[in-house]
Amino acid sequence: MDSYSGSDASLKSYNTVNLRLSTAYKTSSSASDTNCTIQLTQSRLLTNVVKADVNYVNIANVFHNVASYNNKFEISIYDISVGPPVQQYSLEMPRGYYNATELAAVLQAGLRAIDTRLAATTIVYDTVIKRYITATNNSQYFCDLEAFSGNANKFGNNFLWLIGANVNTNVYRIGVGETITPFPTNLYGATSVFLCSRKLATTKSIFELIDNTDRVSSTVGNEVMAIGINSAYGVYQTYYNNGSDRGLNCFNTGFILDEVDLQIVDEWNNFLESDRPLNPIVIGVKLTYI
Repeated sequence: MDSYSGSDASLKSYNTVNLRLSTAYKTSSSASDTNCTIQLTQSRLLTNVVKADVNYVNIANVFHNVASYNNKFEISIYDISVGPPVQQYSLEMPRGYYNATELAAVLQAGLRAIDTRLAATTIVYDTVIKRYITATNNSQYFCDLEAFSGNANKFGNNFLWLIGANVNTNVYRIGVGETITPFPTNLYGATSVFLCSRKLATTKSIFELIDNTDRVSSTVGNEVMAIGINSAYGVYQTYYNNGSDRGLNCFNTGFILDEVDLQIVDEWNNFLESDRPLNPIVIGVKLTYI
């Protein structure tokens, strides 16, 4: 039984109901599970809702670590006898979930295919030093991988950060001979995840309060609950609020709850991406209403 006192003492005469929301029932089948709306049936429609408390989130770790927001970079090819680049390209890696060896193979194939001067390029992941060893293996040409201009200032949106390059310079040079990336890879994917909803939250994300830029858009600014995903790729896990106030929102005036919008974003405000539509996200919410 719920106990009300102090600031919520006036809720004693209100009703409570546990609502289970699943993205399997999103209103649009084409919508992503991480950015969708769930329409409540007429029998579940609630009026004058004054309190929403997220009890748990059940989510599978099936999200890309190489996604549409961090899979692009630029390439400049240099002739060792000439100053400026002799050719420049933009390259986009296929989206997906990669381990370091898999990404090395895809990156190597992409570089070799884009220009004959890079046809002998090798990208090898060394499991001992946990870094990439790279080389063009062409005595005449080397190349620079450069952060995609739209993503250069966001670690999570920067392909160079994924492969362990120096994001302070935002350039990684693949030399004629062996060159080693300065840092280990960052391919662990989404670890800090934020559940957002304009319907279930009363305040904007803390990111929007401290950073008044376009990094956080108003459409996903209502943060309900932060989740630290620690399950292996492909594994479901349930995250409980354990009786804390995270995920709890009280409303000054009651509202009608006929649908719930959900957004699941990472710490850089990217909607998480996945090609596995049969892994719905389930959220348990306790609602207080008159």
